[in-house]
Amino acid sequence: GVRYGHTFTPTPDGRYVVAETEYQYAPLRIFDLKPGLDGEVATIRQPIAAWTADWRNLVHNHEVRWPYVFVSGYVDGLQVFN
Repeated sequence: GVRYGHTFTPTPDGRYVVAETEYQYAPLRIFDLKPGLDGEVATIRQPIAAWTADWRNLVHNHEVRWPYVFVSGYVDGLQVFN
């Protein structure tokens, strides 16, 4: 399970998810849901990628406008990645 889960945002096609926990040193995690959607696995446990502007600071919110992810942080301000 995930402690302090904050936001779970799918891409428009539902294949990928950007997941956010809310504790220091935790990056955003990107999961590929296709193996679960295709019935290949019952649970998606491992992210395919992770992102953070600065590992020392807390990411607070994100918004997906695929293929871009807009991220806000208390210290790092606004960041955009794809």
